[in-house]
Amino acid sequence: MLASVIAGAIASFVVAVIQIILLAKGVDNGFADFVKLGAPVGFVKCAQTVEMIRGSSLPLGVLEEMKPSVTKKALHSTDIMVLVSDGIADCYTDITALAEIVHNITYTTPQSIAETILAKTLKQCNNTPPDDMTVVVAKII
Repeated sequence: MLASVIAGAIASFVVAVIQIILLAKGVDNGFADFVKLGAPVGFVKCAQTVEMIRGSSLPLGVLEEMKPSVTKKALHSTDIMVLVSDGIADCYTDITALAEIVHNITYTTPQSIAETILAKTLKQCNNTPPDDMTVVVAKII
């Protein structure tokens, strides 16, 4: 049981890191390509807004053949990217509630933002996560 939980958490983390690597590859020109492959919604927190980055494919493992969706987004200094696993997203019946949490966070360090999202989500699901919970936050500098 514990091994499968750890494996699930590692898989979610790897997918998030791959998304960030693919994302960072295009940041030199001020634009980023969000390559979504079966991942839950991601967020870009700007000065006053939060934009949801959605993929068009089903979660990994549902279909035999997967095609990534790519969203191009202009990024600016101090923008914050938030990627979550389905264990986080599944705690919300309306994903805009999670977007609102991201919007209202006043912390500026990626670590404190990730910890806040995780804590609020655990509270949302009564400390009974439906799946592994991973939050990856990156700040554009």
